[in-house]
Amino acid sequence: MDNVAKMILVPVDLGEGSASAVQLALELAAPLGAEVVLMHVYTLPRYSYAGVNIVLPPESIEEISATAQRALDAYAKTHGGLRCLLREGDPAEQIVRAIEGVRPYMVVMGTHGRRGISRMLLGSVAETVIRTSPVPVVAVTQRAGAARASAGGAGEIEERPPAAGVKELEHAFP
Repeated sequence: MDNVAKMILVPVDLGEGSASAVQLALELAAPLGAEVVLMHVYTLPRYSYAGVNIVLPPESIEEISATAQRALDAYAKTHGGLRCLLREGDPAEQIVRAIEGVRPYMVVMGTHGRRGISRMLLGSVAETVIRTSPVPVVAVTQRAGAARASAGGAGEIEERPPAAGVKELEHAFP
């Protein structure tokens, strides 16, 4: 675990599901002495008509970015004024890039817990991050506070209660 920051990265979509992930990250961070950092990824609207891509004017792009930053800052303030990272692009790709860049202890993120055809059609940011992250990822579902944990890249998903494993983490990250 060389060059690992004493940080827990929490990607958020600014919705209610993210609050459970933030809460769990705060619970995990306290005994580890780790900082919780929120991350939000926004996507710019893409327009095309009859094969012609319509490009947004720079002012619109700047306004979208500023609006996303204000929303993230307000969300962070409701959780105690946590530090934030804001990125534009594909959420799963940008989260993995941020993980590779800041090298946190772990990632704690919310997931909608979709199954079947809806997951297949909509994809799963959490699943992509779990399967490609170089650090451990804990995915917190919106259902009854269950947490699914996976060592990044291992591909195994294990159901656990949200605070399970805190003692193990204290020993894993001195």
